[in-house]
Amino acid sequence: MQGRNYPLPLFRRYFLTESQNRDPDELRKLLPDATFRKATGILEMIAKSPELRLIYDDRAKEAKDRYSELKDAEARGKLIGRIQTLQELVSDTISDDAILSSQTTESLEKMIRELKLRLVKRG
Repeated sequence: MQGRNYPLPLFRRYFLTESQNRDPDELRKLLPDATFRKATGILEMIAKSPELRLIYDDRAKEAKDRYSELKDAEARGKLIGRIQTLQELVSDTISDDAILSSQTTESLEKMIRELKLRLVKRG
């Protein structure tokens, strides 16, 4: 892999899948970038200490949780934007972001269905 211009996400995926199957020296040769060298060092350190492994696992879980929360917020933001666009198309007063943000996802999806139905009926 060395010497080619592969996109960085491909290298990341390779590192995540292969780091368990290769020894650290081999990983450093395959992925000489500083980011991967640092990650390989962290993996070596974690492998030597059960306590560090627990800390690492906890932090990894927190990072995944934060990512999931961000993705959920992004999806809700798109629903809110869709509602406001549909409200404009059916000549309704556009709801405030804060009001829509307080609604459940199911409620937002229901609003979208109702607004789409109104738009179709207007023809």
